[in-house]
Amino acid sequence: MEEKWIKHYSSGHEILLVGEGDFSFAACLATAFGSASNMVATSLDSPEMLRIKHPSAARNLQLLEEKGCTVIHNVDAHYMCLHHLLSHRKFDRIVFNFPHAGFSIFSEHNDCQISCHRDVVRGFLKNAHEMVKEEGEQKIVIKVPMGSEKAKSKAMKIAVAMEEILFADIVSVQEVKARNQNRSQAPAVPATPCDLSHGGRPFGTSSRFMIWVLLIAL
Repeated sequence: MEEKWIKHYSSGHEILLVGEGDFSFAACLATAFGSASNMVATSLDSPEMLRIKHPSAARNLQLLEEKGCTVIHNVDAHYMCLHHLLSHRKFDRIVFNFPHAGFSIFSEHNDCQISCHRDVVRGFLKNAHEMVKEEGEQKIVIKVPMGSEKAKSKAMKIAVAMEEILFADIVSVQEVKARNQNRSQAPAVPATPCDLSHGGRPFGTSSRFMIWVLLIAL
């Protein structure tokens, strides 16, 4: 089958999608590629909980099965590198769309809730680092308030947080830029990569890899 490219993703890539909700993103990629045999889509939810939280997921899961996608439930981003179906695999692209710690009694702006979200991102990055190929990429998609300056500030704070989480130092951090997104338009990818390159040995390896922070304006 001819290789197809959709934005940053190729049908020839080994792709891991983390924290899927109703599996709509996985279904879109599978439909665009025509096959999902190289794709693994995971969800924190059990099949039973998924049916309650995301009734529309059934249609997407059926499509993914038809396209040959591997779907795994009950996968926690904090421990996914230890999962028996994932521990032996390496991926070209590892993607976490809209990482979220779940709803709580706190508002999204509460320090406790922010800390919980940060823990989710930290757990994902540490695990993804063990699972990404030498020249692979890790991608996180974050929702930000409307406005390019706010988006830019948010992106750089994320980059700094990644520095604290992953590295002793950063050789280069490219500024992430974002543009305003009209609510009536379909979401686009309005960001350039955060190129986090470590000159030492993060987690016992000297590999260089890319972490993309994609910002979707609300």
